[in-house]
Amino acid sequence: MPKIYKFIWLFVILLLLAVFGFLIVSYQKRVWKDDSRLTYYDLLQIRSIDPVTKEAIVINLPQNLEIESTDGRGVWLLGKIAKAGSKKWVLESLRWHFGIADLRDRNDLTLWDWWSLRKYSPKSIDLTQTGLVTLEKTSDGLDIYRFSPHWYLQSSDWFASTQIIRQNLVVTVINTTFVTGVGSRVVRSLETIGIKVQTLSTSEDNLKRCRLTYSSKVKRLSGFVLLQNLFNCEVHINESLGLEIKLELGLDWAGILFGG
Repeated sequence: MPKIYKFIWLFVILLLLAVFGFLIVSYQKRVWKDDSRLTYYDLLQIRSIDPVTKEAIVINLPQNLEIESTDGRGVWLLGKIAKAGSKKWVLESLRWHFGIADLRDRNDLTLWDWWSLRKYSPKSIDLTQTGLVTLEKTSDGLDIYRFSPHWYLQSSDWFASTQIIRQNLVVTVINTTFVTGVGSRVVRSLETIGIKVQTLSTSEDNLKRCRLTYSSKVKRLSGFVLLQNLFNCEVHINESLGLEIKLELGLDWAGILFGG
């Protein structure tokens, strides 16, 4: 066999190995690993797909929607916040302002995720036509949109995961800090995605780091895995809890949400 053909065959084999390796990495790093709902933002859109119900929506957002950022950095317009900080800060700001605890950045999705999404045809929704935002004028004459309270009532219908609802997880949230609003902001975001919050209370423990207490019965459920990955808390096992999860919020999350 001429050397040129050997070279071509070697090139083809190496190319196939590279493609195969890329697909393996894409599969291992995929965001969408089960039948939980996938919700991600894409420029001026929020896209959400529930594989259990086959529901898919895309919500078109106005550039002049006001966003209350995390880390105590004030308010920004949606069309400008992407250039105002790191990717992580932008994601956290959108996640906690929209009240969607499992919101992802489209850039986190792998080729494998995009291949899984190909079969869904989303329904398009113009947020400005829903009555869930109000158009207001600032003191310097700028027109901006702000969420009305109805947004947080409607959002669970759009973003709750059927799989997580069916897991019947119950969460008790305790704000151990002296920073008001930490617990309510977390509760709102968890209920939006289908996790039932049984009680919200406060304590004077003033934990430096949040604490997650649970039984081994829940550790394989996607709702619990989401909580564990999202909050990155110190963990404790209590087998008497059953399907109940105890989430104690500390100064770490007070700082993330409100700065300081």
